[in-house]
Amino acid sequence: MIKYIKDIDEVLKFACELSKSDSTASYPRMTSVNQIKEELLKAIQDDKYHIMAYYSENEIKGLCAYFCIDDEKYSQTTIFLIKDNYDSIADKMISEIKSKLHDFKLLVGVPTSNTTAINYFEKRNIKCIESSVVTHICKLKPSYAKQDDHIMTINKKNFCLYSAFHDKYAIPYDIYYTSKNVCDSIDDFIILAYVQKDIVASIFAKIGDEIADIFGLFIDEKFKYNGIEQILINHLLSQLYLKHQSIKEILFFIDDIDHQELRIVLETGFKVKERYKCYKL
Repeated sequence: MIKYIKDIDEVLKFACELSKSDSTASYPRMTSVNQIKEELLKAIQDDKYHIMAYYSENEIKGLCAYFCIDDEKYSQTTIFLIKDNYDSIADKMISEIKSKLHDFKLLVGVPTSNTTAINYFEKRNIKCIESSVVTHICKLKPSYAKQDDHIMTINKKNFCLYSAFHDKYAIPYDIYYTSKNVCDSIDDFIILAYVQKDIVASIFAKIGDEIADIFGLFIDEKFKYNGIEQILINHLLSQLYLKHQSIKEILFFIDDIDHQELRIVLETGFKVKERYKCYKL
């Protein structure tokens, strides 16, 4: 039986138990009770969110929270937790979502440590659109990036000069943050471009209250791995330190087959935190 949840106390214990275990967690990872409470409250209070539980013999066996962006026919899970009989319960929860969102794109993320979930999506031939190494830096220290006239900060006024370069990379990778979506909330981003006559590389990060997410390091093939990556990363870290000192953690998502980019990122001070996959229905 599927039930829509209005009281977080009904599902909090279940969410904490499964979220804290590598083998049952979903993505984004939440390991503290406060994180889980905040996400559940948001799912109950925000009109864009929905939260449902699957019960068997009056015992909760599955929990799913997801948000929808109606104008873009886009939805994404923030919690997707199943205790037993993963395949059967996942089928039922996904079927419930699809019955309400007929023509929406639905994304579901899971850490690679949850092999049961990954096996389910693979068996169902559900497309994996992202397989990433998640790296991070905590307690950002002063970063002394040298002045570089090639670096251009992108803002609303000059965004038109940047948008085509951004979409050249964002759209083929099915990234939600296309140039339109970035521009619509540009005050939430830091975007740096590297210019040699034209833009040849860029990096962009979304700024939250305590966490910054680096979603893209885009670079023209002709300029890869010759030092531009390090320059952009260091300038971004400098800006974060100088302008966003409330940030406690910076996450950097790297394609898990791009070993050279991972090496570069680790050399700039990031550490591997986890790995995850994102599936699109």
